[in-house]
Amino acid sequence: MALKRFASIDVGSFEIELGIYEFSKGGGIRLVDNVRHVIALGSDTYRNGEISFPLVQELIAVLKDFTRIIAEYRCEAYRAIATSAMREATNSAIVLDQIKTRTGLSVQILSNAEQRMLVLKALAACGERFDTLANEGAAVVEVGFGSMQVSLYGAGTMQSTQNLRLGALRLRDTLQQLNSARDDRERILQETVAHELDIYEHLHLRGRRVRHMIAIGDPIRVLYDKIMRAQQLNPEEESFADIGRMKGLYQYVIARTEAELEETLDLNPATTGVLLPAAVLYQRMAETVGAEKVWFPGTRLIDGVAADYAFEKQLVRRTHDFDADILAAVQELATRYGERTAATRSAARYRSSTR
Repeated sequence: MALKRFASIDVGSFEIELGIYEFSKGGGIRLVDNVRHVIALGSDTYRNGEISFPLVQELIAVLKDFTRIIAEYRCEAYRAIATSAMREATNSAIVLDQIKTRTGLSVQILSNAEQRMLVLKALAACGERFDTLANEGAAVVEVGFGSMQVSLYGAGTMQSTQNLRLGALRLRDTLQQLNSARDDRERILQETVAHELDIYEHLHLRGRRVRHMIAIGDPIRVLYDKIMRAQQLNPEEESFADIGRMKGLYQYVIARTEAELEETLDLNPATTGVLLPAAVLYQRMAETVGAEKVWFPGTRLIDGVAADYAFEKQLVRRTHDFDADILAAVQELATRYGERTAATRSAARYRSSTR
């Protein structure tokens, strides 16, 4: 089969990202080009409730460049999505209309559930490791810029999924408003995160065995890649490790100032500002779930968008049963809130409608 090219665009809370992909039955999904532009749309939304005019202008300029790149690669299709910064902005309809008028791109705002499913499809496209870890018991921990999602797996299917408003950018902006010293910022972060995770542990982790933590999200992808390379290690070859690796990343971050991180990891100031909140979130989550091993797959949301398109068009083989994940999560919620019979009937209807 001839190679097919597809473009995926993520209008995120902290950056805009473009991925150009090729699909083939033999080679699967391959990323051939990747362009990122840091623009903190989330800072505007989380602080003021809307995206400011200057940021809209910058966003449109970047998306115009993306359309040029898509045309140069002669992609057969594209999909552009937006997440919490656009979802929570009161002027999102105006912004999306401006994008469509001035770039020709149609951008879809994802619900939290849709975003989570794309993240999981990116993992499933990695191969057999995801299914192996899901069978043994795993927590998929995705720290984003606006929130954190934790999905628990056992016996190969999702047992629960929960969204926590503990994003790295949201926490960074809160700390900046407090104008505290670095030591105080870490203490405040620890206390804030510990409070939320104590509640999460009480509600969702009782009696569950979590052997593995799957750490995903843009902050950990950048953090892990940069720190491993700074230590002359290959992040891809070392992607599966003892849980102590997570603590090592955390200690690397808290032992350095933002200026030192910027220099040693070759990062821009905007990115280094979210590393401390991200490191605290991942480390505290590792302690909360009590995992023995951690996997850093390096996937991103644009990978999930590409995987979803490839699965839908049957360009690559789908190995994981996502319908089973949805049904298991529904039934878990029903059991917790005492509505198992009605939810089971609804789940059965969903299963029938997808066949």
